[in-house]
Amino acid sequence: MIAFVWSLTFGETLHDKCFEKHTGVKQKKPVLHVLTTELSRAFRLLVTEPIVIAAAFTATYLFGLIFIYLQGYPLVYSDE
Repeated sequence: MIAFVWSLTFGETLHDKCFEKHTGVKQKKPVLHVLTTELSRAFRLLVTEPIVIAAAFTATYLFGLIFIYLQGYPLVYSDE
């Protein structure tokens, strides 16, 4: 809660928003360019950062366990 209130005192730090605020000119970027930039950044982080790789493997393992656990419900609780 304290971090949320503290974050309200900071200004905008996104480059496009700061540029628009100071110049009054809104930059138009093609959607394809924005998507490729964001996806390539996410993929690069996934490949090069060990903590991101560890978090991805952990989430994958846990989602797999939950999926397998939920698939067992009909087998255990069915009246056949």
